[in-house]
This record gives sequence, structure tokens and C-alpha cells, in this order.
Amino acid sequence: MTEACSASFSTKDKPPEKIELMDTKKLSLPQANKTSEWKIIDDDISLAVRNIVKGKDPEKELKSMELTVYEYLADFYGQEEQKPYKEKPGKEGPVTKTLRKRKKDTAREFREAVREGGVTSS
Repeated sequence: MTEACSASFSTKDKPPEKIELMDTKKLSLPQANKTSEWKIIDDDISLAVRNIVKGKDPEKELKSMELTVYEYLADFYGQEEQKPYKEKPGKEGPVTKTLRKRKKDTAREFREAVREGGVTSS
């Protein structure tokens, strides 16, 4: 059975520092129901983390751990290709939006004019 890493980080005495995130690509990981594959990943990463945590500087250890886990998963499963951005069909452009607003305003003005008796509807 693997040992759990017990590390506690407290920000009670000082405000938390700004976290810098790595710019990474999305990984092609196995499905959640593939327990045998996830068991292998768990064992390999647990071993790597135990080797990293032996140092004294927690920030360096955390950065190193993050990089090690990402590189391991990227090498083992690869990275997904980023899909090109497609404009959503439901979104309307600024011209269409302006035309819809004008149409709505004109209809409202017409209804008000009919109510006041200035215009008769045919």
C-alpha cells in the first residue's frame, strides 16, 4: 500500500503568496473507469513524490512535484491537440444586435402612437 504524503501549509500568519501556474496543454488521460491504468499511475507518481519530498524547501519541492507529475503524464499518455476556435452559431454580431434594437424601439414607438390616437393601424 502506498504511503500518503502528509504536508500541511498554513497561511494563518501571513497572506498567501501569488501562485504562478504553468502554461500547459491538456493531457489525454485514461477514462476514470480504467482502474488498472490509474493504479499504475498512482504507484509511479507516489514513488516520484516520495523522492522529491525529501528536500528542505517546500516551494521548490512543490514546483518540482508539479512538473514531474505533468511530464510523467504527458510522456505516458500524450497531449491533446487544441481544437481551433469556432464562433458559436447562437451569438449575433454587433450589426444584427443594433438592427434588432432599432426594430424593437420602432415597434414600441408605433404602439405608443396608436394608443395616443396619432396613427391608425390598418
